[in-house]
Amino acid sequence: MDCRDVDKFVHAYLDGEFVEDDRVAFAAHVESCAHCRRIVRFEQGFKQRLRDCDLRERAPTRLQARIQSALDQEPAPVVVVSWWRRPAWVAVPAGMAAAAVLVVTLVSPQDSSVVAEQSVRWHRSGLPMDVQGKQDDEIRRFFRDKVPFAVKLPRFHDPSAKLVGARLTNLREHQAVCLTYLVKGQRVSVFVVDPQALSDVHDQRNVTWRGVRGYNVGMFVSGGTGYAVTSEMDRKNLVRLISH
Repeated sequence: MDCRDVDKFVHAYLDGEFVEDDRVAFAAHVESCAHCRRIVRFEQGFKQRLRDCDLRERAPTRLQARIQSALDQEPAPVVVVSWWRRPAWVAVPAGMAAAAVLVVTLVSPQDSSVVAEQSVRWHRSGLPMDVQGKQDDEIRRFFRDKVPFAVKLPRFHDPSAKLVGARLTNLREHQAVCLTYLVKGQRVSVFVVDPQALSDVHDQRNVTWRGVRGYNVGMFVSGGTGYAVTSEMDRKNLVRLISH
């Protein structure tokens, strides 16, 4: 993994096309390389500005409804491609992309299952924080221009819960903020994300639970913000922590 790979695959990384192991490896290099961090942040800002732009021409309402109806009938597959297994010819100009033929794996898991798997990988990665030991307001200000949603930090009533720091991550194709807490000596990762990443978590009053390789992940939507709480803490104590 080197800077040339970042130049080639930065858009695939930002668009959430990596499998999680490769995403973590890519993020680790970016974290250690100031040059690549500048590239990623520039492209990230550029993509955000494009999303914020209003299109001059829109499809007719009936056509939009027909397209949405067709999409609703069948879940969109997740394309899983490993950057480091891609042959060199995959990095082609955008105009030639339609002519390129890729062999990919197509899967259609529930959104919450994908988020749970990815959150555990990030939780275990041990990557350094973007901000450490900051107050809530300082963390909100730090991420204000870095993610397209408001970062709302949970307030745990457990007096032992200590905020260690936060970093920018991704869950599915969505940017996310990972907040790291220590609760009675156990590490708890709270991922704050656009609720669209948890589109199958319909009931905002309940927590959707997933178990991934000995870790518990509780996912819920509150106040228009999505949360995934991940820890090796047993579920009973994690339920108590979230419920408060």
